Amino acid sequence: MDDFGRPGQAGLLDPLGPARLREALSAEELERSTFLTNARLLLGELIRSEQRATAEGNLNRDFVRVMAAEMRMPERYGEWQSYGKVTREEDVWPLHVLRVVLQVAGLIRKYGGAFRITRRGRDLSGPAEAGVLFAHLFRTFFGRFNLAYLDQREDDPLLHATFPRLLWAIGRLADEWMCVRILRERVLLATDPLEILEESELEREGVASYLAYRALSQFQSRIVWPLLDFGLLESRVDPDVADPAGQPRAEIQQVRKTPLFDRFVQFEATGAVAPGTEVAWLKVTLKDIRPPIWRRIEVPLTFSFRQLSDVIVAAFQWSNSHLHEFKIGKRMEPGERSIGMAEALEDFPRFFGPPVEDDRTVGLAGVLERGGRLVYSYDFGDDWELSVSVEDISAAAEGTIYPRVTGGRRSAPPEDCGGVWGYEEIVTALAGPAVDADDAEGVERLEWLREHYPYFLPEHFDRDTINEWVRNPEPFWE
Repeated sequence: MDDFGRPGQAGLLDPLGPARLREALSAEELERSTFLTNARLLLGELIRSEQRATAEGNLNRDFVRVMAAEMRMPERYGEWQSYGKVTREEDVWPLHVLRVVLQVAGLIRKYGGAFRITRRGRDLSGPAEAGVLFAHLFRTFFGRFNLAYLDQREDDPLLHATFPRLLWAIGRLADEWMCVRILRERVLLATDPLEILEESELEREGVASYLAYRALSQFQSRIVWPLLDFGLLESRVDPDVADPAGQPRAEIQQVRKTPLFDRFVQFEATGAVAPGTEVAWLKVTLKDIRPPIWRRIEVPLTFSFRQLSDVIVAAFQWSNSHLHEFKIGKRMEPGERSIGMAEALEDFPRFFGPPVEDDRTVGLAGVLERGGRLVYSYDFGDDWELSVSVEDISAAAEGTIYPRVTGGRRSAPPEDCGGVWGYEEIVTALAGPAVDADDAEGVERLEWLREHYPYFLPEHFDRDTINEWVRNPEPFWE
């Protein structure tokens, strides 16, 4: 199974959802988190030197042996030992999962045949940023990483969407030691009573027991064990079991919350915006592309322009790894404004135009007005320009979660494809006959597309999936 990422899964990542993660935690408070400790170890090693990747795209074996000797292994794995002269990354499963999650989180990347730390990974690697790193890893693990990869079984996309409810139920039920089986049953009763009734009916009808045990095993491998690794749960063998040898782990393992659970996770009653909040209805269209690629977005006026940028990038399913800028008004005329990444754009030479205002501090209210227009630029290499039209401003609908996408057309161009002309070459190549083997540039472009965007379909538009991205906008990283 190589589908280890589930981009756009909402659930925990919804910024207006019920689960709020506290980032202002110290490295000392997070000391019991095995996953964070190992993540900081791996990031630190990649700061010292990049590491060669294998042909399969894994960490090289020499580095695997070094990491395995220094990592804190979860108790269920016991003491790791190398029984042979060769050690593959997948032989050390906690390291393999860690590396995959760090890639999905945008903290490391494989480039030029080697694993390297990204700018964002470097920024979050220090002890002062431990709380922010911990929250980012937690959101990635339970929001974007495919939890089915942990046990190599069938996918369960509903688990991602309902994870905040599971987390809420565990927080209410796991104050005292409790068997994993009992915890799962009570969590299901608190979140989905119909599911537990269906399982009981199957048991009464004598359906094969492995079905029930498989669900318990998946709850353990995809929920309980990761929460143990993050330090939110602790475990022990049930002291009332006379002979635990040979008993399934899920039957004898007891768990309970650690103090970190309640310090880290808080729950809000609603995900809707406050009553009376005004919402801007925007149509965002990529320039110079036909047929047009566009999205209709509704965003609260309480947002900053940096938040609007994050939402636009998510609506086009880009990575948010490039610089951006909003331009308002006509060039060289009164009222012209530039709102963007002042902390980064100040290094760019600007011979004309107004100074860049910091988009983190400029709010949409007072700038956007009904019928207004502005231009959004993203990625100054590919030079994507998007026109933003303010179609309406109205009060938020009661009970509606914002931001959201209400319509659109076509897939956005693959990121880093070379701008408009590169995108047009890709679309032409996909629509036409097979690329001539003598056309080296065309062959290379299609090989790049198949490697980085194997499922790209130019005419595809999936509003539900895009809304999952929009409700979990990835902040800027490089």
